[in-house]
Amino acid sequence: MDVITTHLNADFDCLASMVAAKKIYPDARIVFSGSQEKNVRDFLQRVDFPFEYDSIKTIDLCDVTRLIIVDTKQIDRIGEFAKIIHKPYVKIHLYDHHPNTEKDFDAELDIVEDVGATTTIFVRLLQQQQIPLTPMEATVLALGIYEDTGSLTFTSTHEADFFAAAYLLKHGANLSMVSEFINRQMTPAQVRLLNDLMLSKKEIVIEGTPIAIAKASSHRYIGDAAYIVHKWKEMENLDVVFALIRMDNKVHLVARSRSALVNVGLIAAEFGGGGHPYAASASLRQMALHQAEDELLRLLYKYIQEAHIASKIMSAPVLFVDSGATIETTKSLLDGYTVNTLVVLEAQGIPLGYITRQIVQRAMYHGLEREPVNDYMLTDVKTIAPDTPFSEIELLMMQRPQKIVPVVDEQGRAIGVITKNDILKVLQEEKLEEQAYYQHPDHLHARNVRRLMDERLPEHVMALLRQIGELGDALGYSVYVVGGFVRDLLLRAEENLDIDVVVEGDGIRFAEIFAKQAGARVRVHRKFCTAVVIFPDGFKIDVATARTEHYEYPAAMPIVRLGSIRLDLMRRDFTMNALAIKLNPKALGKVHDYFGGQRDLKEKTIRVLHSLSFVEDPTRIFRAIRFEQRFHFHIGSLTQSLTKNAVKRGYIAQLSGTRVLNELELILKEANPLAILERMHELGVLEAVHPQLAMTDDIRALFRNIRAVIAWYELMYRDEPVETWLVYFVGMIDKMGSQDAQEFCRYLQLHNEAMQKIQAARQGYKLLERPLYEKSEQLRNSDIHAIFNGVPMESMLFWMAKTRQEPVKKAASLYLSKLRDIKLFITGKDLVALGAKPGPAFQKILGAVLDAKLNGEISTKEQELERAKKLLEPAV
Repeated sequence: MDVITTHLNADFDCLASMVAAKKIYPDARIVFSGSQEKNVRDFLQRVDFPFEYDSIKTIDLCDVTRLIIVDTKQIDRIGEFAKIIHKPYVKIHLYDHHPNTEKDFDAELDIVEDVGATTTIFVRLLQQQQIPLTPMEATVLALGIYEDTGSLTFTSTHEADFFAAAYLLKHGANLSMVSEFINRQMTPAQVRLLNDLMLSKKEIVIEGTPIAIAKASSHRYIGDAAYIVHKWKEMENLDVVFALIRMDNKVHLVARSRSALVNVGLIAAEFGGGGHPYAASASLRQMALHQAEDELLRLLYKYIQEAHIASKIMSAPVLFVDSGATIETTKSLLDGYTVNTLVVLEAQGIPLGYITRQIVQRAMYHGLEREPVNDYMLTDVKTIAPDTPFSEIELLMMQRPQKIVPVVDEQGRAIGVITKNDILKVLQEEKLEEQAYYQHPDHLHARNVRRLMDERLPEHVMALLRQIGELGDALGYSVYVVGGFVRDLLLRAEENLDIDVVVEGDGIRFAEIFAKQAGARVRVHRKFCTAVVIFPDGFKIDVATARTEHYEYPAAMPIVRLGSIRLDLMRRDFTMNALAIKLNPKALGKVHDYFGGQRDLKEKTIRVLHSLSFVEDPTRIFRAIRFEQRFHFHIGSLTQSLTKNAVKRGYIAQLSGTRVLNELELILKEANPLAILERMHELGVLEAVHPQLAMTDDIRALFRNIRAVIAWYELMYRDEPVETWLVYFVGMIDKMGSQDAQEFCRYLQLHNEAMQKIQAARQGYKLLERPLYEKSEQLRNSDIHAIFNGVPMESMLFWMAKTRQEPVKKAASLYLSKLRDIKLFITGKDLVALGAKPGPAFQKILGAVLDAKLNGEISTKEQELERAKKLLEPAV
């Protein structure tokens, strides 16, 4: 049995979503999990609307095989249905618009979107499936949207809500009826409650944010408390309100917020409730009003004031210049790190002052590039402690002309800095994120994907990530998993367990402690501040200290310094790879996306982080094209323009052969390397690597043949490993002359074994194709075996793809599928037992016996011995 349900105390969004769900699941039964809000009950009693639903008391939970839940994903809000939510025989289909919480349950089908109302999601689905609506159904759905978006005025309203409302209006929604039930009259009891809230209001200010708190009591239950609190907020134009209302031996918390600094959902969650950052509620049992108020105040200070102390908002580690460095060196650092101010530190890390780009430029103009920076730095610098509250920091930077404020530890050593940008970030970033949340919900960097991780990652991997986060907390480090692992997780692509962990702290120390805890060994690269943790089964986790880098010239290797997670992500190649997921327990699953990577994943766009990306590292061009073809994305217009400019200016030619080979090898290991080479040819990249690498019809045909041959070989499940990329490489240089091919391979610095395989493929084909073709009818199995035995597998596969002669293909196929596996039972010991003396003739005799076996003349060990005995007779 299919059942459609929703949360307790259902509102119009619940009702509308259930009506819409019934259109998609026509055989399902609608069951309220509990009571409905008064206005919903009034609507169902007063309006002639054919809405059939069952009581929970009439449902046998054991009969439910699929549960369609709308407008909630919290187990404690679905009443009796919580008893079957985890039953293996019950499939869960979930539709919701609320933020993720720890109380969320898993679902087989999970459609959760950040819009103003769950009904909006259903309107889109109904449109897509072309399911018609009656005017009354459209009116009910409009009620759901208008109620949850405050008639499309709440800050939570998304453009999708407007489109959905317009669609419903087009299909006959009655706005007069919507207005009648949305703008309802309050009862005398509700008016008294509103008056009590207004009279008891007191206002506190935390970090510049005014917060209104009110208390009220009633001996009997008064419905629609949330509506009353909303009316109070609108009447007095309040940004943040918390109402504590005692009714029915419980204290009801209702909270609303228009401030980006106050996330009421987090605070309600601490009381066991939940909701959005801007609207939330909770029911507090066994707590008096004054106790609830004290706990509320504590939580407010915890989430607002403590969240904005210096250590939480500073940029770390410090980008600095040594006090003895020259003005010229300082300019190089400012340019390399693309900053305008640097702290000047003495040897012990004590800040002496700071230097700005403007001062450095003027000093250079006056010919002072060789002078020490400490002669010209600004020394009137005020430092602060890590626990300095935001209000003091803001006042300090307003009162002093200081561009940068060092944060120092107890010994006076700089551990971070705060700039005016950091102040603006606190004041504006959360508001911008809130807007982004509704405009581009998939790229909000506060998104949490913990549930997605639990669903898609193997249990042992998820356990390791949790262990990493817990160790980070123990050491006081923030730890993140970054890069391709995050990208593929969000794309729900094939499983990618190449785990790269970045530590804001000492990454090597972290790796050594983690390896000891996990019973693994660690390989350290101190020069690059990285380490590899290697487990007994061979599984690896790369650990790196968060770092930044700059390039001294185009295509140079980077110069690395310690940095923050933002700076570490900034040095990545593309926005979709500049994503991080925090692993520390309290923030496990939180996505950090500073550059719109999630948006680009959604829009299937490859985009660099800055316009000099290909100048600093031209190998990123190869990766851009490789990712574009692998994921069926498109390179963004600016990124494509930068690609062509980098090719035109010859930056690819400045790369070392080793770096080019590494990128070519990765390309040729992709599922469809031909598509990547075609795109490289289109953008001029292939010819920039070597002028003779242009794509031709012959090369295209050869690559298609190679792909088919490799697929055929893999279907045979041979144990012998094959470097398939090398087969493609031979095909790629097939039209090159011998001299050019050798010079190209030397430039790439291919290792000797690879060179031998390439030469065998190129030269052997010319030597063997004609004899194989011309003598194909005369060739015996032993002749075919003699031709192919000892030839590298890569060379053989290339021959099969290259040749147009069917006899050659058949001979190679016969060898690979049958002849190469034919071995002798007898050995030299058996010949000795027959009376032969060891010597050069042994190999000849064994070879003759093998030829006979290959040709089907003999098959058993006894026959082998008999044949060997005959061959030995003249010699015995």
